[in-house]
Amino acid sequence: MRGPSPTLIRNIFIAVLLFVVAPCAWATGQVPDVIYINGEKWALLAKPLPKDLSARLDAFLPPHDSRAWHTANLSGYTCVWSIEGNRIYLKAVEVDMYDSQKKEEYTITYTADSLKDVFKGYRCTRKGIEAKWIGRDYTLRAGKGKVIRYVHAGYNRTHETEMHFNVHKGKIADMQLRRYRFTTIYITREHNGRKYQSPAICLLQYRTLQKLIF
Repeated sequence: MRGPSPTLIRNIFIAVLLFVVAPCAWATGQVPDVIYINGEKWALLAKPLPKDLSARLDAFLPPHDSRAWHTANLSGYTCVWSIEGNRIYLKAVEVDMYDSQKKEEYTITYTADSLKDVFKGYRCTRKGIEAKWIGRDYTLRAGKGKVIRYVHAGYNRTHETEMHFNVHKGKIADMQLRRYRFTTIYITREHNGRKYQSPAICLLQYRTLQKLIF
């Protein structure tokens, strides 16, 4: 009787590894997607793909054992998005690959046109694939510049400059450009008859620099 094939053993190993690692993935700070707003590159603090599309894309891309995936990017790929007018488009998917023989990493880029079958049912234009799956009253954040607050979990971080936008079926309802900073609140204390100011709490605050309603 023949034993299990090397391919089957490898696939079982990968499945077990993903089962063990996946619950911990969001406990690790995640690599953001990329989004272009008015031609400017921002970090998209989300991966706005529903489970069905994510599964279809994952099946289309090269197998997991050839990708240079890690706990900060468990999927091994990064989506590139853009905002054109008041709509969000998926422009490309970049896959980090690993050549085990050369022991080198490289990147494969899949353009929107090459992903048409994966996103069947969604219109593909020269701007990209219309992201109408981004559902009802969905809020997205994009950041750039210095990270002033960081928690080692998912996208739980705050950039100095952020763009917040509400989306309905891939169409943006409004956008807010925000500037974040920490403000220290002091209280007066007394020691040996002398009064002094002591920091009591540090608050994360923001100022809205611009608001657009479409």
